[in-house]
Amino acid sequence: MKKVNKIRLIIYGGVLLLLLYMLVPRPFCSVRKARMAKTRREVFAVSIELEYYKQENGKYPTAEQGWEALLRTLRKSFPEKYPKFYLVDPWGNKYQYRSPSIYKQGGFDVYSFGPDGVSSDDDIGNWQEWYKKYKDLK
Repeated sequence: MKKVNKIRLIIYGGVLLLLLYMLVPRPFCSVRKARMAKTRREVFAVSIELEYYKQENGKYPTAEQGWEALLRTLRKSFPEKYPKFYLVDPWGNKYQYRSPSIYKQGGFDVYSFGPDGVSSDDDIGNWQEWYKKYKDLK
């Protein structure tokens, strides 16, 4: 009888561990996907704001002028919307801006280094395929 109880305990423990394994990783995956989606939306929004900047000033801000030039223009035109506008991605890293673009002639690059915080394959930028599809939807 004691052997049977030990075997049952081992089986129940194994089933419990299997269930925990199946349930625990899912929330972390969802958080990562949500952060990626938020980053894409923010890259798209900032790109639209840079287009507005170009309409107001005739050109995109240079890399040296960076975000400050964009924020000055936005705060001047929309003070209620941009009292505090931080260009930080969901992982706590600053969004990157490059002008002129290395991907689009005459354009600009807005991107996040993604979850790892360094330039790598998981970067999220306005030159990628998702951006073109997103732009077509809007």
